Parts: sequence; C-alpha cells; structure tokens
Amino acid sequence: MESFILFIICFFAIFMSSSAAKLIGIEQVVTFAYTPLIIFAFFRTLDGHFIIKKHQRNLLFIGLFAIFFKYLLGQDYIRNITIMLIIPAILCFSLNSISKRSAKGIRLAVILFFIAECFTSFYEYYYKINLFEWRMISDEQKMIMNRLMDDWEFRSSALLGHPLMNALCVCVMMSFFITSNLSNRSKLILFALGYLSLFCFNARWAIIVSTFLLIPALIKKINQTSKNRINRKGWFVFVFLSLIYLSYYLQTHDLGGRLLYNDLADDSTMTRIEVFSFYKFLNWNDILFGSPSLYEFIHEKLETGGVENGVIVMILSYGLILTLFILPALIFFHYRSLQVYKKADRWLILAVFYIIGITNPNLAQPYPWYFWIFSYYAFRYHRKIL
Repeated sequence: MESFILFIICFFAIFMSSSAAKLIGIEQVVTFAYTPLIIFAFFRTLDGHFIIKKHQRNLLFIGLFAIFFKYLLGQDYIRNITIMLIIPAILCFSLNSISKRSAKGIRLAVILFFIAECFTSFYEYYYKINLFEWRMISDEQKMIMNRLMDDWEFRSSALLGHPLMNALCVCVMMSFFITSNLSNRSKLILFALGYLSLFCFNARWAIIVSTFLLIPALIKKINQTSKNRINRKGWFVFVFLSLIYLSYYLQTHDLGGRLLYNDLADDSTMTRIEVFSFYKFLNWNDILFGSPSLYEFIHEKLETGGVENGVIVMILSYGLILTLFILPALIFFHYRSLQVYKKADRWLILAVFYIIGITNPNLAQPYPWYFWIFSYYAFRYHRKIL
C-alpha cells in the first residue's frame, strides 16, 4: 500500500509540476503537485516515521532563515524558498524510513516520467514543434531562443518547458540509473533514450559531459556485472556499434546541430564566459542581497537569451550572503546522502549534477533538486527491478 502511495506522491510532484499541468487546466501547479507530499509527511509524523538527519535539517533551518532575511529586505521570497529548500527537507524527513518494497513506487514514477520525457522530446524534434511553452523565461527570451534559421537550431522543450532544464534533469536520472542495480539491458535502453533526448534538447554541454562521464561509467558497470566474458563482449560490441551508427546519423541529419555545426567558441560559449562580468552592472547592495528583477536586468545587459550559470543566477536571486549559506548546504546535503554509495558512484553522480548545473541557469530552480531527491530514494537500496 505504501508503495502505491509513494508512486502517487512522486507522480504528482514530478508530472503535475511540469509544463503539461496547465495543458489539463491546472493553474495552481505548486499547490496541486505538492499537497499529497505534505499530507504524507503529516501522517508520517503522527506514525513516528519522521526521521530527521542533520544534513537535511540544515536545509530546513537555512530555508527559514532565508525567508526571514528576505522579509527584512522587503522581498517576498516565501514561495520560492519554500519550494527550493523547505519542502525538499520535509520530503527527505518523510522518505528516510521507507522500505525497499515501498521504494518501488518512487522508482516506477521516476522511470515513467523519464520515458515520457524522452519520447516527448523525440516527437517535438521530429515534427519541429514545442508542445509546451518554455517556462521561467520572458517573452523576449523566447523570441531569442525561437529564432529558427536552420532546422538544426530547433530545441525540444518536452515536459519541463526549457531545453537546459530538461537536459539537467535527464542527466541526473541517467546517473542514478547507471549506478543502480538495474539490469544491463535496462540501463542501456534508458541511457540510450536519455542520451538521444539530449541531442533533441540541443544541450551541447550536457552531451559532452554525458559522453565523457556517463558512457565510460556505463561500460564499466556492464563489465562488472556481466555474468560471463561472452556477455561482456556482446554488450561492448553493441555499445560500440551503436556509437558508430549514432556518429554516422549525426553527420547525415540535423540532430544535435549545435554540437556539430557550431564552433566550440561560438556565441553560446562566449555567453557562458561573459556572464562572469555580471558584477560590473551591479552595485554592492544588489550583489550582497539580490533581487527578483536582477535576472532580467543582467540578461538584457549581456544581450543573451539567459544567464547561463546556475551559481550566478542564485546570487542574482538570493544575493551573495544567502548563496554562501544555501549552496554549501545543498552540496553537503548531496554529499552526505551519497555516503551509502560506493566512492566512484558517489563522485560520478555529484560530478554530472554540478558540472552541468554550473553552466545551466536552472540550478537555481527547485526542479533539478527534486529529481535528484526522488532518483536518490528510488535507487538508494540498489535493488534490481527490471
């Protein structure tokens, strides 16, 4: 029964907070998505299954402090900080004591979302249409990002409404799939879907990180878990031939155009370098305390489609003072949570998340952290399920 309840909670939290929610008439997305989670946490507290760990408790305290700090500045950040820090902390308190059997519900929801996300990106890329509007960006940014000079510039927006948001969350889930005890076949299928979706999102940095970190990790896992040498060689041949075919396909089609058609030092790369000059346009008050209007201000000054650095976006939103509390607490939260993993797996998951996240403005948004948490609890027990 608890497994089914957790499936519903996870399903609501990740599906109903996606861009698809408004398509079915849901306007109060946050309330609708997270109400089941809050109800679950309330009953877990009554049952005495509310386990609070120090690194998770820190998120709650810092969240409350951040709300009070922003209130003193006259900035209404209650909703943002509650979603970013307080609800994730409460979610962890509720999930710390779940059993292996109950974790199946979360796994099922995560895998179903991943598959739906990937196939949505394929559909959008094939028909060159975005089913859902990109969220969290202005109309001006949408115009910049939608200038389709060639087919290869099209970017799927899938269920999370922004190409880079999708790429980050897909890579988070793939890193957990690879380090889990799923069967080799399941890992290969899920990784193949996710890897191809990155080309549909035209997320060049995510593709590069996945190629050099996740593919070697996948091959290593296959080598470690294959039952005999024949099986191992068969999987290696399959992966090798698949990569050769993908390379040929990319050369003859428009998929993944930004990686193949653009120079490495193109406008997108230069934007990620120029963003470090953000402080030149701000005074010390803006830098230290942040403001809701600074993101739009900086991206207009830089004349780009967005501020493509998650840490800088966090500074613009929360200010340097709060960022120096929030970001280390989140990093420590991840590191401590992954103590149950082998060292190599732990650093793989951390590296994928933060290397992509630093060059991705959506690191300052709550959704990648939720996908990390749900993926973590889905596969924490390393149980073979497919």
